Amino acid sequence: MGSLVVVETMYGSTLAVGQAVAAGLADAGHATDVLEVSVAVTDPAWRAAAKRDRDLVVIGAPTHRRGLSSARTRGLARHDGEPLSSGPGIREWLSSGGPSRGALIAVFDTSVGRRGAGSAARVLARRFRGQLLGSPESFVVESRTGGLLPGELERAWLWGQSLAADLATSAAG
Repeated sequence: MGSLVVVETMYGSTLAVGQAVAAGLADAGHATDVLEVSVAVTDPAWRAAAKRDRDLVVIGAPTHRRGLSSARTRGLARHDGEPLSSGPGIREWLSSGGPSRGALIAVFDTSVGRRGAGSAARVLARRFRGQLLGSPESFVVESRTGGLLPGELERAWLWGQSLAADLATSAAG
């Protein structure tokens, strides 16, 4: 069945992490598609593709105001630079149906990394408690519009590899 990585991104860092996770999954032999969430919400063909049965759905989101972004927080973030995407986010995708039922879910976020900054991944982990594969993962960006810290993409690839191994173990057991 394969896996799907769905990401919300404004400045590209969360998308880069999602692509690295997908590469780790693919290099471990697990077919993976990557989908930017605003397309999943607005394009009927992609909305259907996102609902297809998958073994694993990896969901990635930037941390805004200690949790998932909203239309309001995305509007505030737009003032910090020219966004790559200004469409709907993970919150809207989940409200419109989200991942197919029965899939295992893995979650990650990107955040500036300040202590007490909250975590979109932890919010998602609570929502998918019974379906979660592994622990929520956080990847650190330099600033709200800045790039990832050195080593974060490699860590994302390794996490993708570990998700593939965990998926194989759960399928065998």
